[in-house]
Parts: sequence; structure tokens; C-alpha cells
Amino acid sequence: MRLLKKRIHFILGGLILLGAVSCDKDFNTIGANFVSQNNFNTDLFVGTEINAYSNRIAPGVQTNNLPVSLVGRYVDPVYGITDASAINQVSLSQYSPSFGDTPVVKQILITIPYFSTLIDTDETGASVFELDSVFGSEPNHLKLIRTGFFLRDFDPDVDFDDPQVYYSNEDFSGFDINTGPSIPSSVIYEDPMFFPSADEIEITEFNDDTGEDEVTQRLTPRLRVLFENPDPIDNPNPEAQAIMDYFQALIIDEAIQDNLISENAFQDYFRGIRIESTPATGNGHSMILDLDGASIEITYTFMTPDIGDNDNDGDTSELIEEDDTITLNFSTNRVNTFVNTFNPAILAEIPTSDSRLYLKGGEGSIGVIELFGTDDVDGNEVPDQLDQLRANNWLINEARLELYVDRALVQGGSSEPQRLYLYDLDNSAPLVDFFFNTAGATDEVAANHLGILQRDEFDKGIKYTMKLTEHIKNIINNDSTNVRLGLAVSAKVDDFSLAEIENATDPDIVEVPGPTVYSPRGTVLHSVNSENIEKRLKLQIYYTEED
Repeated sequence: MRLLKKRIHFILGGLILLGAVSCDKDFNTIGANFVSQNNFNTDLFVGTEINAYSNRIAPGVQTNNLPVSLVGRYVDPVYGITDASAINQVSLSQYSPSFGDTPVVKQILITIPYFSTLIDTDETGASVFELDSVFGSEPNHLKLIRTGFFLRDFDPDVDFDDPQVYYSNEDFSGFDINTGPSIPSSVIYEDPMFFPSADEIEITEFNDDTGEDEVTQRLTPRLRVLFENPDPIDNPNPEAQAIMDYFQALIIDEAIQDNLISENAFQDYFRGIRIESTPATGNGHSMILDLDGASIEITYTFMTPDIGDNDNDGDTSELIEEDDTITLNFSTNRVNTFVNTFNPAILAEIPTSDSRLYLKGGEGSIGVIELFGTDDVDGNEVPDQLDQLRANNWLINEARLELYVDRALVQGGSSEPQRLYLYDLDNSAPLVDFFFNTAGATDEVAANHLGILQRDEFDKGIKYTMKLTEHIKNIINNDSTNVRLGLAVSAKVDDFSLAEIENATDPDIVEVPGPTVYSPRGTVLHSVNSENIEKRLKLQIYYTEED
């Protein structure tokens, strides 16, 4: 696939750069020893000429095949509202299934795991969890809807040579399929007052010896809804029976048709499931879901000859009832859609402001940073300031960008991104610093290169420090190309996937990092012409030179 090829290309490029950096490191070490035998000075240079601006991710951005999905309403205190939903293909756990004699659906189990962190486990094995990536505190009306939209893997407009691209501004709501008389709507499941629980789920079974229920399995927090109707005469459950009847007709009774014989046939038949989550009260909430583990499990009974005399009655010719399951698994072919109601004043500022950098995930915006100015008197296509810095023969000890949060606009807390991603915008690749002395360890990268947000005692952001020492060394000491830098919100800094911008207005910025698309957070930073001079965007270069 296109994104996978690009990811491999960037990783290989990073490894090549890493080799070059290793050589550069040895060179600088030798140089340091040489300088130490002479008079030398160390100093700080903060006069780098910088041009910085914000670029909108609009009108849409590629959202198919993201590793996670945002659903619900996200309210950003600066940028405004994003209403997100997801559409997902499903696949069967087996094709051309044989359901046996007179199969009847016994129960339906819907499962969608949440992202969570283990906090504690007691002596009984019970665990306490904390949910990750839940934004807001009010309930939503959650719906799982069968959709008639077919998510293609490849694009027919280019003879199926390229992967199909879907964008965040698509509207799939008009493709919902009426599920028939047993469920008189397109909704398979709904909860009008849904809010995710952080509770561990205990699976129990009755122990005949002790006469008590015993815990047989412990599950991390998740949506787990079981539909069954064990006593339809004396204690009927019409809601459960309707869903069971629906999947009886949709899956079990289809075994005699050709719709279950292969993955392609089934996906053309069933199409997919759309997840819609809208505020039930107030602004509701949003959450990032792990749909790779989502499924609908169908348990059914069927009649089979008692060849092994399982009931110990001596009759091996009779028919007995047995259980089996078939599962609908959510596939990786999915699309996230966003409907934004952004602050008009902020939207007007994004393309024009030189005093602020506006960074927003999803269908938001990124920052662009150009170093060393644009003056080129000698016409050598190298900025004059960079020519001068190269002529200085400095030994670069450290280089870093200081990025201060506009604390008057940004409220702090969980709405602030914990980290930003600084990257080579011209080649859509990580900077060499990402691979330098980290072996790709994400925590180390965040600490040494892609600085984690520094916060005050009230959890309000102060600044990000982005170290780009090796990148600046390569530009000044090794005559590497002075590429533009991109700055984006990121949910996962070691995910190098890319997402296309639909009908990009800037031909030089046609894609953004994938992790900025699935992060809803945003921030505002002081830029080069901020009225607060001390907090202006600066490149700090610490260097050593011979006296």
C-alpha cells in the first residue's frame, strides 16, 4: 500500500542518516579533542532568521486505515467542536461455514475494547484501570449501524493500481441499510445514555461443587453487550430476540447462498458498520477506540449425531444439541469522518498570523518553519545567513527550538497535546535526531528530541523544547539541504505514516503525519513576531569556536 511503502522508505532513509550521524559524531569528538589543546570559546547564538506560519489541513484529510478511530464530540476550548464517527468493514472468522443441522442463534456478544492503563491489582487478581483518550464527562447516544457503503481497497479511477483514499469530510450517513422487520431501523445496537466505564469485566461460571459463581476470566475495560433470550416463554427479552433474529437471517440462514463463501463475497454482501456517537446531554464526550479488537460474536446451537455417546445413554444414533460460534471481526479497512464547527476568528488567524502558530489535530492545521531567512545576494540558492554560519567553522554542541504556549488562549489540562512532532516537511520524514542515540525508543525520543510539554503546578503548559542538534550540524557543517520543518500535534511520534490532504491549496504541502489526524488536541504557540519578545520562537545554537 502507498502509506506502507512510504513508511518503509522513511525508515530506511532514517537508518542511512543514522550511519551518517555516527560518522559525524566521531568527527566532532576528534574535533573537540583538537580544540581542547588550543584557546576556544563557547557561546550561544540566537539570531537565526526564521519564517514561521500555519497551514490549514482542509477541506479534508485522508482517514482510511488509521490504527485507531475517534468517535463522539470533541470540544477544543480554542478551535471549537469536532463531531466524529467511524465506518468499518467487517470480516468473518471463517468462510463457507457449515452450521450443522437446524442451527439457531443462541446469543450475540458485541465487544469494543477501550484504551486503558492498569493502575493496581489486589491479592484476588482484581485490577483497577484508568481509561485513556476519553474527552468530556457527559453521556452520548451511541449507535452501531449497518451501512451499505462499500469500502474499496483499490482505486478504480487508476485501474486499481493504487490504494483507495477516503477523506475525513465524507458523509456515509445516507448509506445506512434498513435491517428489516425484526429491527425496524438501520441500527443494530444503541445505548441512548452511553458513557465508557473503567471497570474491569469479570466473566463468571457457576461451580456445581461450591454452589457459587467463580471468576474464570478478567477483561480490560470495554463495551461488552450480551444479547440472549434463554426463557422466551416465561421471561421474554424482545430486544435481545430481535437482534438474534436479525443475525439468524443475516448470517446463519445465508449459508445456503454464496454470500459467505469468501471475504470478497461477504464484504460486498454485508458492507460494514458505522459507529455514531452524539451528545445525549450537554457536549457529551469523545473517545479514541481500538477497533482492531472489536467484534460481534454469534453463538448458535445445532443438532448433531451423538457418535461419542456424550450423554451416556448408550444411544449413538440420536441427535443432540451442541454450540458453536462464528465471529464478525472489525477489519483494518476503516474511515474516520469529522464534522467541524470551528471558531471563525481562529480560522481567520491561521493563514495570516505571524505572531502565533496554530496547531490542531484532525482536520486542523500544522506549523511550517523556515530557517536562516531568504536573502541570497550572491544567488547561490543558499540563504546568506547560512553561508555566514558555515564560514564560521563552529563546532555545534546543541541546537534547540523553544516553543512557548500562548497561555492566554490555551486553557491547559488534557486538551493540551503532551508532545509535538518536528519533521522534515520537504521529504515528509523524521529528522535525523529521531534516530540519534535512541535506538528508536519512544520515551527517549520524546525526552531528548521531541520535547514533552513542560507544565506548571496547575497542569498548564509552558513550553516545548525540540532538540535538533544533528539536523543543524548537518546543515552548517556538512552542507546538507536546508529543508523546511513541519510542526504538528502527534498522538504517536514513532508512527511515520502519512495522510493526504484533499485538494491541497499549497502544492508544496500535500500530506501530513498520520498521527496528527487521529489526535483531536490543539494548541497555540508564540511565533517569531509575538508581542511577547521573550517568548518568541527562537533557534538556540550552542557552539564552540577557536579564539
